[in-house]
Amino acid sequence: MVRVTDPNTRLVLADLLRSADPPCKRLFLDYRGLRLLRGWMDTIGWSSQDLDLKVAVEEALDSLAVPHKTMLKESRVLQVVTVWAEADTEEEAKKMMSRPSSTSNSRVSSPPLGPNKESTSKSR
Repeated sequence: MVRVTDPNTRLVLADLLRSADPPCKRLFLDYRGLRLLRGWMDTIGWSSQDLDLKVAVEEALDSLAVPHKTMLKESRVLQVVTVWAEADTEEEAKKMMSRPSSTSNSRVSSPPLGPNKESTSKSR
């Protein structure tokens, strides 16, 4: 899959991934298959043939049971899919991909405990 550069062959491979058995899909995820798809996604343009490949890649991603969002963020697949969803033209997509992501280092903070929660947790 790494060496495939022909869009038609990539289309066939994306369809094979989509129709694969669940254990094969799990192995694909375990062996960093999302990074491989990310490489493909970087080279996909906006021609009609490329749009068919985009749809096939999106369907393959939809068929994968990704265990957590972190996997999508680390492989940067989530970033590319977000750009695809928001961009109307190839130039707009390139601009969006070149700007730094503000969500890459953000942390979710937990809400502060209220006075009732603090007192009940200390009394136990």
